[in-house]
Order: sequence, then C-alpha cells, then structure tokens
Amino acid sequence: MRQLLPSPVDNVSPFEIHSALVRLPLGDRPWVFTNMIASMDGAVTTDGLSGGLGGPPDKAVFSALRGVADAILVGAGTAVAENYRRAQTSDEMQEVRTARGQTARPRIVLVSNRLSISPTHRVFHPQDRPLIITAKSADRDRKNALEQVADVVA
Repeated sequence: MRQLLPSPVDNVSPFEIHSALVRLPLGDRPWVFTNMIASMDGAVTTDGLSGGLGGPPDKAVFSALRGVADAILVGAGTAVAENYRRAQTSDEMQEVRTARGQTARPRIVLVSNRLSISPTHRVFHPQDRPLIITAKSADRDRKNALEQVADVVA
C-alpha cells in the first residue's frame, strides 16, 4: 500500500501508520472517526451488504482502523445483516493495543431502538460483552433478555 499524504511513502502498513498517530484529547471529548466505502455510483451496498464493495487495500485499512479504535459503533440491523461477531484483532494488534493501555479487542457498540437482535447472535461473546445503546422506550422484556449478554444503556 502507498501513503500519499503528508508525504508519499511506498509499502506502508495501514496498522502501523494508524497505530503511530498521536490523538491528543480535546478536553473531555473522545476521538471519533468513520470509515465508509461506496461504489462509483454512490451505492454503499451490493446485494444488501457492504463487504463486497472493498478490495484487499480497503479491507486492510478497515482492519487497521478497527485495530486502533476503543469501540466500534454499528447499527444492530447492520450487525445482523453482516453477521457480526466480536471484534477480530491479530496477535500483533492485541500486543500493540495492550501496550498502549487498551483492551486486546475494541468493544462492539450496537445501536438499536427496537432491540430485535437475538441474544443468541454470535456478536454476543462472554469475554467481550457488547454495549447496546437504546431508547428509554425500548421493550422491557427484550431489554431484560439482552442484559444477559450485553451491557444495555437507555
């Protein structure tokens, strides 16, 4: 992969580049970054999923950004459609993260108003409990069921 800015460099590792960035806090505000992919015509999915749009370089950047994040924010519907699981990080990423004071894997944060995701979905892992952000008006029974596998905040 080639870096273009701030100066051109050949054969860079997206994970090494993103891991080396110093992100100084601005008061008590967290750093937030996004990563999106779109086709030339502006579509963000193919056959209802985003995964088919990216090639190996896109996936390397995607993985690198997830490797440095504290949390990965995703809609529950997307997590179901894309069959999410707990965040995947290589052994190298885990070592760098823990040396930096982070958890070995970024936390999955699901956003859901209806809480229709099943508590048996593979995104729920006992060692890496996701956080679910929902509305105060969310169904109480669904909230209770999901609290068994995730931390739920209204």
